[in-house]
Amino acid sequence: MRRPGLHLPPRLRLLLLVPPILVAWLMATNGHDPTFAEAPLDYLFDGGTGILITVAGLVAWDRRPERRSGPLLVVAGWWWYVGSLYVIVEGAPVPYLGYALRGYYDPILALVLLTFPSDRLETRFDRAALGALLAAMLVRTGWRLAGSQPGTGTADPPWPMLWPRDAATFMRVDVTLSAIVGLAMVLIAVAILRRRWRIRPGARFVTDPILLGGALWAALAAPYAMSDLFHTSFGFDIVPWDGPGWTAQYLLRTLGPLGLLVGMLRLRDRSAAMVGVVASQVAQPRGPELESALRDALDDRSLALCYPDGTGGWVDVSGAATRLPDGDADRAVTLLGAAHSPAAAVVHDPMLLEDPAVVRTMGAVIRLAVDNDRLSADLRDQLDEVRASRARIVEAADAERRRVERDLHDGAQQRLVALAVSVRTIRVRLGPDASPAVIAELDAAAGEVKAAIDELRELARGLDPAILREAGLGPALQSLADRSPVPVRTDLRIDGRLPSRVETTAWFVAAEALANVAKHARASSASLDARVEEGWLHLAVRDDGVGGADPSGAGLRGLIDRVAATDGTIQVGPAPGGGTALEVAIPCAS
Repeated sequence: MRRPGLHLPPRLRLLLLVPPILVAWLMATNGHDPTFAEAPLDYLFDGGTGILITVAGLVAWDRRPERRSGPLLVVAGWWWYVGSLYVIVEGAPVPYLGYALRGYYDPILALVLLTFPSDRLETRFDRAALGALLAAMLVRTGWRLAGSQPGTGTADPPWPMLWPRDAATFMRVDVTLSAIVGLAMVLIAVAILRRRWRIRPGARFVTDPILLGGALWAALAAPYAMSDLFHTSFGFDIVPWDGPGWTAQYLLRTLGPLGLLVGMLRLRDRSAAMVGVVASQVAQPRGPELESALRDALDDRSLALCYPDGTGGWVDVSGAATRLPDGDADRAVTLLGAAHSPAAAVVHDPMLLEDPAVVRTMGAVIRLAVDNDRLSADLRDQLDEVRASRARIVEAADAERRRVERDLHDGAQQRLVALAVSVRTIRVRLGPDASPAVIAELDAAAGEVKAAIDELRELARGLDPAILREAGLGPALQSLADRSPVPVRTDLRIDGRLPSRVETTAWFVAAEALANVAKHARASSASLDARVEEGWLHLAVRDDGVGGADPSGAGLRGLIDRVAATDGTIQVGPAPGGGTALEVAIPCAS
């Protein structure tokens, strides 16, 4: 469980940068022996190092408020100036205290690096290395408090606790203790590299700038700490004894904190990469595709996306039952949605928790994808219901037409036929002596009855053509072409029967199209083609008329709806060479 962290409002945190800047400025303006003009690099490196460490601490504090690394780096940045306070404050005991207490930024930096990213020392070696460094520092501090000679701390007044009074003895012990501190720094470098080795390879993209920068700091700081011993005891220098090369040791302390900033920027890059998962113009990934896209964006090949199964358990993206890790230090779990009813869970590398913004972005991306899945599923269900409903409406309309056709054939048509027979019978029974006027009226009535029967038969044929029911689509289409007042060339390649609704839809399309050719196209010829290929019926009606068919018209609009009810497609447009072309494709699956 994470500690709550040190709470301080962001604006107040910025004020923590004021003291380092002020001290650095006072050092540059009050410095003597040498002055700023005589050694500008010394003052710039010395004064800037504490500021850089403090800035890194403030950024880490802002990005990881629940972690202690941010406040610790701020403390290290402030502590940097302890050994330089004699420049600003004159008189004992400030110079001696500063000299004795300087250098404790190193154990603080080591603690930050060795506890990244888990915020705790994980191995005995880590604890031993840090303990060795701190113990060596404390022993050296005690020795300096007891034996600092006048001038050692850059001030002349004697230290009241001075012991021993032999300056040579003091310096020999002091440089030896400093060399021991350097050896402890080597242990710190080894511990940091060991920690880097334990990091999962995919997470090293974030941790390498921090841990490798920190290992480089510790490894290079060690020879600087041992340089006095080699210079005084062996007479040679393992690092530059003065000048910029000596002053550069100050900036070495910034390698770890600057690496921390680079690592955080890389985490932010991963946040941007996750936004790209849903910001692309192509279809947004779902299920296994979403899991794979998140793995690529976060460079975490073991990331797993899980969904609740509705019974209190979890399933993976393939639908197989799975369990969320419990108490696994190598994996972290982020639940998305309400705690009592999460919409999803992500099992990922704990490194992502180092930047709450990345976790929030990941949650937003996955929630959006889950919502898209749910909405898409709802939309698919609604579309399926609409299609089924439309198909039921068309089938009901076809059934109603067949009923009306039967009623006309068995009812009104039979009555008209009976009436025609009765009129003819009356005409015969009147004989040759009947009144010419009566005979004329009977002949006219017989003609009207015959015309009514013909119109009724034509109407019934349009409602439910008998040839379509009995012979199939091919002969029915040929019959339409034969009865068209405009000459129609046919190319019909239909073997056998097709599902009833396919045949009915195709017949009505052809009938309406040929009727439009006859009524509106002013065409001299037309063509009717039909074929079945790969489970689809392709029907085309073309003419050489004036063109300009309006797909939004009532007739064509009805055809479009009817074809759509069969999951087919219809296109109306100009034909090559002029006229109109109507093309329909209908799936033939029953």
